[in-house]
Amino acid sequence: MGEVSMVDLKDIINENIDKLFCIFKVTIVKVINKDKPWYDNCKTCNGRVYSRMDDDTTLCDKCKNKKASRVIKLILKPVVLDRIDESQVVLDRIDESHVTLFDASNYLIGYTLSEYA
Repeated sequence: MGEVSMVDLKDIINENIDKLFCIFKVTIVKVINKDKPWYDNCKTCNGRVYSRMDDDTTLCDKCKNKKASRVIKLILKPVVLDRIDESQVVLDRIDESHVTLFDASNYLIGYTLSEYA
């Protein structure tokens, strides 16, 4: 397919492509969730787990288990610019792309959450 900017990616995804593998060369300009780069994950189904203070339960939003076993996982939400977008910084018009990284967060920062703690 060749080189594609992140801005053009939206149009490509809308073309009903069955499988798409992309490698991006981007600059991370900020991390949206830098104060809390983790979440509680359900060990059973990988859904997000919420703690309920009123009845001391842990509810999984995916499998609806009210006593979900959980594990803490990394989730980073960086704002990125590809090299085509970088030219817009000079014009004070930054078209930001937001990316969510789950397990790939470990590769970006170089360690797992258990190694960090």
